[in-house]
Amino acid sequence: MLRAVLRLFFATILSLALLACGDDDAPLDAGVDAAAEDGGPDAGRDAGPARCIRDADCEDDVFCNGRERCLPDDLAADDRGCVGADAPACAEVETCDEELGRCLSECDLEGDVDDDGAVSIACGGADCDDMDDTIFPGADEVCADEVDQDCDDRLDEGC
Repeated sequence: MLRAVLRLFFATILSLALLACGDDDAPLDAGVDAAAEDGGPDAGRDAGPARCIRDADCEDDVFCNGRERCLPDDLAADDRGCVGADAPACAEVETCDEELGRCLSECDLEGDVDDDGAVSIACGGADCDDMDDTIFPGADEVCADEVDQDCDDRLDEGC
């Protein structure tokens, strides 16, 4: 008799333990999803967003905020397994142009800072001092000032 009571007791405990081990993390089903493709009822629990497989699955089509990555095991990943960019798309010295989908350097924005008509050497031009509008290729030399006004690497020639 004691043996039968103990069996019943342990069977009850085991049954309760198995019921308690259910999946509590999944959201409860709310019935028919409004956005369900087939319009039918769910299978019991909402599936949530689709998990990413490759980086392209995470792309948000915003260039300037950087490239999103598919890293489902990362602690920072969202429900899809996507992680936002570590850094903006452009370097600190560049300007991001969302419409063009590219980073613009100072040369793209202003290759001739001093407006003398010559692009600076740093931007592929020949202006050897783009902060001074009197110094550019073809400028007249000013005698005895020890400055190369015409950017030919010679001082005061023709004086």
